[in-house]
Amino acid sequence: MNLQAMPRVRDFFRARDEVSTRDSNTTTHAVVAPIRRPAAAVQRVMLSITVDAGVVASLRRVVMSACGEFVEIMRVKPVVRSNDMRVSIGLHSSAVSHAMDAVMRILPRAEFGRITSL
Repeated sequence: MNLQAMPRVRDFFRARDEVSTRDSNTTTHAVVAPIRRPAAAVQRVMLSITVDAGVVASLRRVVMSACGEFVEIMRVKPVVRSNDMRVSIGLHSSAVSHAMDAVMRILPRAEFGRITSL
């Protein structure tokens, strides 16, 4: 397929390459900067874990040692009528498996909830 033969594409290339001035018969060449696209955004997710209130500090220590550079937020709140705490960890999606592996190794009674995107 010859893109130069298509009218719109041909006009685009002509407009991009040459800019004619009406005051003189000279043709100047315009410098066109390449289109820059933003870098791919990192997908962030929220990992929910329910643990006994006595092991919240251990959970925090395990997660931060396993993938602390990818953790953005950690929120702890109590579960109603229970001795459990729900820990919500906001982190990069690439670090979810590392965090889950580390938690399962150290705290086998931890219950994993939903993983939601932010």
